Amino acid sequence: MKVETQECPKCHEWVEYESPAAAAFKLFIIGSCLCWIPVIGWVMGPILILFGGLGCLAVFVPQSVFAFKCDKCKKKWRLKRRELVTI
Repeated sequence: MKVETQECPKCHEWVEYESPAAAAFKLFIIGSCLCWIPVIGWVMGPILILFGGLGCLAVFVPQSVFAFKCDKCKKKWRLKRRELVTI
């Protein structure tokens, strides 16, 4: 799971960006665990597994714009792939 790190232009905190595929993989794992919980898991488990499985296909879609949000100052900004700072 690839994570990009960028510096906030406002407060200069380092912010991490997680790819959509990483978030989908987490949904898939959570959905798999929920299937063992009666009633709630029987409904939500298959839904999360389905969304997580479909979301994992996001790996094959190239992403050209990355959206960041600073947790400290709540500033939102977007960067193109060529503008990303690699560490």
